[in-house]
Amino acid sequence: MSPEQARGQEVDSRSDIWSLGVVLYQMIVGRTPFEDKSNTDTLAAILTKEPPPLERSPLEVPPELQRIVSKMLRKEKDQRYQSAKDVLIDLQDQQKNLRAVSRPNSIEIGSGTDVKTVTHSKAFLAKGKFIFGALVLLLLAASVFVVWRVSNRTQQVIDNPRLQGIVQLTSWPGLDIHPSLSPDANAIAYSSDHNGNFEIYVKPLTPGGREIQITNDGQSNFQPVWSPDGQWLAYYSKNQGGIWIVPSSGGKAKQVSQFGAHPAWSPDGSELAFQSDPITDLGAQASPSQPPSLIWIVAKNGTAPPKQITQLGHPAGGHGAPAWSRDGKHLAICVSDYGATSIWIIERDGREPKQAIKYGFDPAYGPDGKSLYYTTLSGIWKTQISEDTGAPIGEPTQLSSSSSERIRGFAISADGKKIVYSALLTNSNIWYVPISPATSIATGNPIALTHDTTFRNSLPVFSPDGKRIAFNTQKANPGSSEGDVWLMDHDGQRVTQITTEGGGMPGWFPGADRLAFLTSRDSKKLWIANLMTGQDSTSTLDFGEDINYARLSPDGKQVLFNSKRSGTTNVWKVSIEGGNPKQLTFDNEMEGFACWSPDGKMIGVQIKRGGDTNIGIMPSDGGPVTQLTFDKGQSWLSSFSPDGDKLVFAGFREGVWNICWVSRSTREQKRITNYTRLNSFVRYPNWSPLGNQIAYEYAETTGNIWVADIK
Repeated sequence: MSPEQARGQEVDSRSDIWSLGVVLYQMIVGRTPFEDKSNTDTLAAILTKEPPPLERSPLEVPPELQRIVSKMLRKEKDQRYQSAKDVLIDLQDQQKNLRAVSRPNSIEIGSGTDVKTVTHSKAFLAKGKFIFGALVLLLLAASVFVVWRVSNRTQQVIDNPRLQGIVQLTSWPGLDIHPSLSPDANAIAYSSDHNGNFEIYVKPLTPGGREIQITNDGQSNFQPVWSPDGQWLAYYSKNQGGIWIVPSSGGKAKQVSQFGAHPAWSPDGSELAFQSDPITDLGAQASPSQPPSLIWIVAKNGTAPPKQITQLGHPAGGHGAPAWSRDGKHLAICVSDYGATSIWIIERDGREPKQAIKYGFDPAYGPDGKSLYYTTLSGIWKTQISEDTGAPIGEPTQLSSSSSERIRGFAISADGKKIVYSALLTNSNIWYVPISPATSIATGNPIALTHDTTFRNSLPVFSPDGKRIAFNTQKANPGSSEGDVWLMDHDGQRVTQITTEGGGMPGWFPGADRLAFLTSRDSKKLWIANLMTGQDSTSTLDFGEDINYARLSPDGKQVLFNSKRSGTTNVWKVSIEGGNPKQLTFDNEMEGFACWSPDGKMIGVQIKRGGDTNIGIMPSDGGPVTQLTFDKGQSWLSSFSPDGDKLVFAGFREGVWNICWVSRSTREQKRITNYTRLNSFVRYPNWSPLGNQIAYEYAETTGNIWVADIK
């Protein structure tokens, strides 16, 4: 399965070129390039990892053959061979070369070589001749294979199953989200900001039906879900907090839990499962929860306190988005941990957690109890599972694909024939707010630096001289979910692409002529882009694990990074030259996402306590963490002011994200922007070394509800 197939994108002859590359790789190495422990692990490897280089093969693989296979296996189909003809030309040329290589060769063995070594060397040569000879035959067959596959591609695409009869149910230009189907499949409930605040609505699917507004309290209500008998709607109230129920025809609402979100009715309608984490992000890529979120269950009438059913660290990550099995014996849940979301199956009492899907969101059991539906960034998927254990059986099947919009949140009808879902579009750009260097107060309104319609423009970082900004761009239909590193002037001029094979988390070296970045090409290593030569290279630093967050020190000699090797997310530090990393924080919940002070002597860290995140500061060589903020909500740290006194962060207060800073010396907090839309967010503010700008990502999410028949 090619990367575009795994993402649910349209496939063409370049997918067949990928498949041929897999076959050639396996013939040379003796195993597939993305071999892993399970089908879901293999799928994740296809999307995020690069195969071990052929140059590491026991055989001396000709460099030209390495190049051909490597080009076939590019994750971006635009970077592969673009036609079968191009492949055939290179294969035929290499076929001639391999014939020459496979002829007998003589070798000289020094007098010190023992008999065992000589025997091994002869066997190795014999094996090499055999494999290269087989490759000659394989390349001949490959030519026929490519032509045959391309000629049959059109029919295969036509036969590929998709959802049918897709109809758009809502057309509000804002955000319609979290649809739920009534038990008789004649109506949907959903949340919308029609009137400025998010309220719950019910829309009949029968002709002539009138939409009803169910809640009208201005409390930002989300995630409605029908009870099995159709009489009630459970939902999450952001402003009031917790889980509520209301008659599905409208009426007085009742609170059944004072905390939590994402309610799910048990099959008999007597209980509700929910996550302890509130909602902090409505974006298309949002994870449902983060550590230390857990799954709880409460009685429908709310007469008894909720009961915790999962335990922190079992499995590791934040537990959220619960879904009941048909018999009520199991729950499917999302497990998220700052960059990765998987789906697990647990027993009704929280025991025996088992991973079902390595990468996925929004689990839902099929009506037959033998299938599990879920979403990825590429669309909706379905996998068969064991009704007894919840373990996946066979390969997952893709029901729909998404391009610019992301399918998030869906519901399946009781007969399994209909599905409703929300299709979300999150667009973001890099903005900046002008700042007085003397007072650190905004001197004007925010100004956009980028003006495109790509999926996300994010992670802005000023160069040491404040003249340029490195940032990350993800396309609306990305070949790689991480995007690439780009560069622009501080005023948005002269935009230039720096990486073409993936890159994120850019950081500047002194002198502003090199950038460090992370990439899924090898997420265990830090990569370096030379802006003078245009070349990318890996550093000698090997983190020893897949990393999704790293920050280069101002002097370019050290790296802060998140690691879970101690059990929970904590801050670690390592030399750019490699060596043993040093753990700096030792928290049981989360202390991570650290950033450097301008002089490199201090670091700021995010501190997770329950559903809230706050900011602390500590010496960069280690020591106690001093907490600076104690607010309800989120404080997502990103950088320091040039004088090192203030820490700028994305602050989530009263349901809205804005740019804020807190002073180390006075503990004063100041809000810099004044956004009010609940469907927007800000991320990654970065303070210019000149003190006159704070650049950041600003995003808005829009979306509507759709219905389709399941084939």
